[in-house]
Amino acid sequence: QELRAFAEQHPQLVSKLAATTPGTEACKAASDDFQRALDAWPFAARVRVPPKMPATSTASEADAHLGAADAPGAERGDTSQAAAGSTGTPVRPDTSKVPSWFRRLVPPAGGCLVEDAALRALTIPQLVSVFELGEELCEAHEWQHTVGPRKGQRILKGELNLYSLMHYLAEPATVGARCSLAELVID
Repeated sequence: QELRAFAEQHPQLVSKLAATTPGTEACKAASDDFQRALDAWPFAARVRVPPKMPATSTASEADAHLGAADAPGAERGDTSQAAAGSTGTPVRPDTSKVPSWFRRLVPPAGGCLVEDAALRALTIPQLVSVFELGEELCEAHEWQHTVGPRKGQRILKGELNLYSLMHYLAEPATVGARCSLAELVID
């Protein structure tokens, strides 16, 4: 509830963070801005937003972290207006490779690829839906903390954070479709 209240009060920060590509300076800056805003809230001691992945200085280091097929700049498909045709029909991600447990969040039309990362934003209801799915899966599959002093310990009800959500839900859901989380859930 507290995270939802924060998200409703800071939609620009939420959208900015959701639209970034892991490992980029934009991602680090968005994570830092988001964390500074969280630190000002009363529940700040219980919420941390670690970076999505370590900053890398070379393409080969990024490849080693992500795997060559998932490296920044790897083919995402043509998202240009030319690919959409003269009708302006949106280009859709390949949702056939999205895990079945995530598909209920993908709109019937199949999401929408957005070339400009700054325009990949989730609405508050979409973000809440992602978070609720994460809470459900966290409990059902006994997810564990991946960072911090509780690393390796089970995540208890109410402890799910954005880092764990990215690790267990967003990354597995998006790797097959080769797109961002926002591109899977936006219409």
